[in-house]
Amino acid sequence: STKSVETVEAIRTASGVLTESSAKTTWYRTGAEETCAHMFDMAGRAEKSIVISVPNPECLNIRKLSRVKKPVRRVLILPPTEEAEQIPRVPEGWRVWTVDSPPYLAVRDDEEIIVGGMSGDGLPFAVVSRDESYLRLYHDIVGPRLVRSRKA
Repeated sequence: STKSVETVEAIRTASGVLTESSAKTTWYRTGAEETCAHMFDMAGRAEKSIVISVPNPECLNIRKLSRVKKPVRRVLILPPTEEAEQIPRVPEGWRVWTVDSPPYLAVRDDEEIIVGGMSGDGLPFAVVSRDESYLRLYHDIVGPRLVRSRKA
């Protein structure tokens, strides 16, 4: 969709500006399994809030999500499903947003972010950072686009 392409382009443009990030605060993950595992690790470490976005609900580990109780704000962003059987059973206390083509994304306590591409044929690649410039990328570009594209 056009919004997905715009979001990816915005991420690419903004990430080009973020080249000065320190290797101590920014690293990467490859592969859906490694990316999802890191997101669940972030959820377990969250104190105040956790936002998790996945392009494929198969990435979700409902058992691990159900153990996350501490953060008051818990948001899960999923793609729309056509059949009721495909909708994952979300644990109590989690708000669910439906968005066309959500990226791999998690934000923990406004202190750590992992952001990657949408699901596709290639190996997912995600950047993990505690650098403030990446967190601003989420607050200024990615987050508002997700909110605008949220389905009721």
